[in-house]
Amino acid sequence: MSKNGESTCNRAERSPVRTDVEFYVGDAIMKAISVNVSETGLCFDMDEPIKICLRMEANDQLINREAQIVWAKKKSDGGVTYGFEFTPNENCW
Repeated sequence: MSKNGESTCNRAERSPVRTDVEFYVGDAIMKAISVNVSETGLCFDMDEPIKICLRMEANDQLINREAQIVWAKKKSDGGVTYGFEFTPNENCW
């Protein structure tokens, strides 16, 4: 492990590349600037966090909240665990 907690094993060499990036979240087109690229992935910066609307049931109540992604971790089974932070916008539907 490196000092920042990332695995240094089997990591592809990254090349600095600064260019516009567009990606889609549902029907929305998101814009970013790439930081670096490798044969296995991409790192990019955004001016704002990626926000989502989520719906869940808790304590027999339906909750609709806006949240933003604050972290992600790949699991050994190939899945991903995401951490979200609720935004002040309590209802996004």
